Amino acid sequence: MGSQKSDQFDVKQDRGGIADIEFMVQYGVLAKAGRHSGLLQYTDNIRLLDELSQTGWLSAEEAELLADAYRAYRSYVHKLTLQEQRAMADTSAFAELRQSVAALWQRLMEA
Repeated sequence: MGSQKSDQFDVKQDRGGIADIEFMVQYGVLAKAGRHSGLLQYTDNIRLLDELSQTGWLSAEEAELLADAYRAYRSYVHKLTLQEQRAMADTSAFAELRQSVAALWQRLMEA
């Protein structure tokens, strides 16, 4: 899993990418759905992130950061898919978003 070249970022699979965001959302839903039925209303990650901030599992700022990263990544991947290219980017692309997503992963998943 992940990119093969060190100068490339696999937007879907590398640390701080789409899969990390989706996994955090899934984990948060599983952790909080028993007490917060609003998490059972939606299946899309953006609305689930908003709901997770309502539960307190994420702050509003953290949910917004993850939603913004998710949108940026998905838009980038969509453009590449239309060009029949892999979801790869230079390591410098999305560097700040990747670091922020990875920091949230560490706080939420490794604590």
